Amino acid sequence: MRFLSNQASAYFSWLEDRGLSSLPPSINRNESRSIASGSILQVEAARPADPPTPPYLILSDRLNEAEVDMSKRIANALAWQPGDYKIIAADPLSDAEKDILAGSEVVLALGPGGARHLGSLGLSQVRLHELLPGNKSGSYLLLIPHPGAMLAQPQLKLKAWEAIQDLKALLEKTKATPGG
Repeated sequence: MRFLSNQASAYFSWLEDRGLSSLPPSINRNESRSIASGSILQVEAARPADPPTPPYLILSDRLNEAEVDMSKRIANALAWQPGDYKIIAADPLSDAEKDILAGSEVVLALGPGGARHLGSLGLSQVRLHELLPGNKSGSYLLLIPHPGAMLAQPQLKLKAWEAIQDLKALLEKTKATPGG
C-alpha cells in the first residue's frame, strides 16, 4: 500500500514538473501519500497554451474552395510557410479574429469584405493595391481584389500580382535590415 502511495506521489510530481497537470484542489502533496488503495483520482491535464498569432494574415468576408486555393497560392508567392499565415474568411469577425488581425505583422485584405474588416483597425479608406503601414510598428496592410473577382476577371490579376511583388520585396528588405 505504501509503495502505491509513493508511486502516485512520484507520478503527480513528475506531471507537475512538466506543467502537464496538478493535483486536484482537494488533495495536496502530503495527502497524496496517504491515498488508500482503490481510491480514484481525477487528474486534469493542463490546457495547452494558445498558439502564437501568425505573423501573416489573409482576410476576407467569404471564400469558396477555389478562392481559398488561390489565397494559398498568393501566400506561396510571398514565400509564406503554411504555419506562418492564417486565412480568415468570416463576416462578422469574432473577437478572437479581431485580436489576430490586430496582432498580425502583415494583413493581406481581399476585396470589399477584407477592406471592411480593416475598419476594425480604424482604417476607413484603403485603396486597392495600396501598401500601408498598419496597426503597429513594423506591420503592413495590402488590399487586393477578392480571388473570386480575379478568377472571373483575369485582367485584375496583373495589378494584384505587382502589388504582391512590392509587398514581397518590402518584406525581404525588412528581414535583411538589422533590427527589422
